[in-house]
Amino acid sequence: MRLRVPTEGIDAVVFDFDGVLARSIELHAVAYQLVLGPFGVPVTPHQVYLWEGARSESIIRSFMEREGLEPNPALVQRLSDIKQATFERIGDPGLYPWAQDVIEAVHNRGFQMAICTGTRRENLPLIAGDLLDRFSYLASQETYNEDKPHPEAFQTAADGLNVPAERCLAVENAPRGIQSAKSAGMTVAAVSVTLPPDNLKEAHIVLDAVPDVLRVLPETPGEPATID
Repeated sequence: MRLRVPTEGIDAVVFDFDGVLARSIELHAVAYQLVLGPFGVPVTPHQVYLWEGARSESIIRSFMEREGLEPNPALVQRLSDIKQATFERIGDPGLYPWAQDVIEAVHNRGFQMAICTGTRRENLPLIAGDLLDRFSYLASQETYNEDKPHPEAFQTAADGLNVPAERCLAVENAPRGIQSAKSAGMTVAAVSVTLPPDNLKEAHIVLDAVPDVLRVLPETPGEPATID
């Protein structure tokens, strides 16, 4: 599945976190269910996966409005904090089995790397541990103002790497992240981990699995991505 093929060389790779490197999106969905259920707000995992990339305050506000509830800012913030505490109590979701090998392979090819995520920064070391040392920049929700799909999140990651966004390959698994990265000017590879390909068709290429990114990424920095 293809759109216009970007021609810029790639110097850096920007990974989404939840649902790409970490198993955490599944547990985030459970935390939203536990926190919002008592308010009569039903939450399905699929709904959370579609909203992935937004910070928890935005997701809670949207889900409450959907049910006709008034999303009082103080209440939304309190529920967001409770949701974070609930997520932490559920337990460490860990990384996907491919995370370590993919990150090491990208590092060995000489590419800079960043994470661009809507989650709180505190969640990253809890889940990724020493793997974070391979990343030159972490664009968590505290580093930008506008949620994905606004381009600010991925532009922040590019700026943190000091690499033009047009020379970055973004790896995403959700529509909001795909839109954000494309709007910033990045080449986008979507991976069908948490959502089917039909939800990811705005990406330049849709892949079955995260390790497939290695066949899209050039062997050395400066060459275009292989979009076939």
